[in-house]
Amino acid sequence: MTKEEKLEAAGRLLLEGKAAEAEKVLRDLLREDPSDPDVAALLGRALQEQKKLREAEEGYRAALARDGEHAGAARGLASILLATGRADEAVVLLRNLVEKGKGDAGVWRDLGIALCRRAGETKDPAERERFYREGGEALERALGLGGWETSTVLSLAGSLAARNERGKALALLEGALSKIREPLSDRLRILGDLLLYLVMWDQFERAEAAARTLAREGASDQVALRRIATNLAAQAKAMALSSPEWKKRAARLAGLLEGMVD
Repeated sequence: MTKEEKLEAAGRLLLEGKAAEAEKVLRDLLREDPSDPDVAALLGRALQEQKKLREAEEGYRAALARDGEHAGAARGLASILLATGRADEAVVLLRNLVEKGKGDAGVWRDLGIALCRRAGETKDPAERERFYREGGEALERALGLGGWETSTVLSLAGSLAARNERGKALALLEGALSKIREPLSDRLRILGDLLLYLVMWDQFERAEAAARTLAREGASDQVALRRIATNLAAQAKAMALSSPEWKKRAARLAGLLEGMVD
């Protein structure tokens, strides 16, 4: 097999969920040509999928050392940085890609998520507002470039909610439901967030309607529905600890979830 064929084979193995086998192929390739950033980046991904985050980070950084504008390596490294509480470095990394003209929908989405995560880490109100605003702008750019992609929609709705732009957040989620028809698991995620925000903002009639839709659409995928309901139940418990008012909202949410999953 040629080098290109081996690289394609490693990519197929990753798509098939065989990350350990892909790692072996990629390590062999890297021994043959240690200077190839594509191999190093794909190795980082194979390691990340196996939860070997330290080694994955080393792989991504090695790829970026060979090609500082390698989008795959930068996005992979950014995801690890976010997972390990280093949003500030992730923002720098992704902004560099955007400034170098590498800002496709995925990069803008990742940058928006990183900025919103950075907002959550700062204690300065002005900085928090700025990061949420910039994160929202990046996510809107991603939506414009990539269309109605679920992770982008949910992240943008979260940014709007954090800035108390309730009407816009709800309109976005309801608009997404009219655009995103499949997969069903994505629709259930959107409905779950919509239900949560409606309860948080005391719009109980609309929340009841959203809960009925969630139960009806989720009836054919009980696994996905159970995952959504479990996550919402956990958030209801967290709400109940905040204040008496939030305790009432939590009770409302718990009531809406009762009996939703067989």
